[in-house]
Amino acid sequence: MTKLKKLIPNFRSPAYRLVGETARKNWWLIGINLVTNLISAVLEGSTLGVIYLAIGYLTGTDDPGTETATNPRIAQTLAKILPLPPEQMFLVLIFGAVVLQIGLSLSNYVNNVSTAYLSAKAQPYVTGKVFERIMTFSYGCVSRYKREPTP
Repeated sequence: MTKLKKLIPNFRSPAYRLVGETARKNWWLIGINLVTNLISAVLEGSTLGVIYLAIGYLTGTDDPGTETATNPRIAQTLAKILPLPPEQMFLVLIFGAVVLQIGLSLSNYVNNVSTAYLSAKAQPYVTGKVFERIMTFSYGCVSRYKREPTP
């Protein structure tokens, strides 16, 4: 608990307030980023599941339409919806995995665009706020800080 008490005053510092203000102004970009990350995770897991089903159809150990301990319920439902031979069902499932990967790529693209847009909006805003804050200081206060020479 004492560590938390030490941490709370840090969240009230001007830097944290500026970060919070920037996040509140751009909440929708942060939301897009979170949603596309969740979509990416779901699509990646779904792709692995579809590939697992495709391999199950290809190995053909059980008839996909029958209820057995090794047959997932989704394979049984899929066999009822699309009554295809195992070789054709394998191709359909692989095509489905490719479509899921295309969706994953689109989700990653939207994620990267929203991140870049957030960066492009936040950087000038934060820089402007910092300069605005510096300009409120007196000349004597600012001149005490020496700029280090650049190599």
